Amino acid sequence: MKKLRSVLLLATTIFLIVGCESDRLESLPKGDRLFFLSSYTIEKDDNGEEEKIFDGLANILYDCGGGEKLTSAKGSFKFEEGQDCIFYTLDNNMSTTGKGDELFIQDEIKRGVEGINYSCISGIDSETDEDGRFIFESSYSDDDRVGDKCEFFLSDLY
Repeated sequence: MKKLRSVLLLATTIFLIVGCESDRLESLPKGDRLFFLSSYTIEKDDNGEEEKIFDGLANILYDCGGGEKLTSAKGSFKFEEGQDCIFYTLDNNMSTTGKGDELFIQDEIKRGVEGINYSCISGIDSETDEDGRFIFESSYSDDDRVGDKCEFFLSDLY
């Protein structure tokens, strides 16, 4: 009886977690998408193996149409399918990887978004890799802003 109760409790917990997560994603207006701007740190797991721990980057200035906004506390940014996004003032304080000027674009379940073409005002033109990784030039400055400005052609994805 104890095992049955444990199994039912586990099943209920999983149902609530999955149900709440899907409600959150479905609560976006039709045509809107949610991605995350992230970096990572390396930590050791219980077996001593290194693993990447991704953290979203809060308060990063971006524009995906409709005016400039800031990424959320968890690094999320919302865009409408068919829109491109520009990120401003990408500087050396953002990347926590220890590998220079690199950041990541991830989906709502923290998978890298591969194949997003992007172009930075510093002259870097490329696409995100299988981890959603992109590079930029943090020391670039233009007008009154320090840091690179990169446009991501998300309209190519949808």
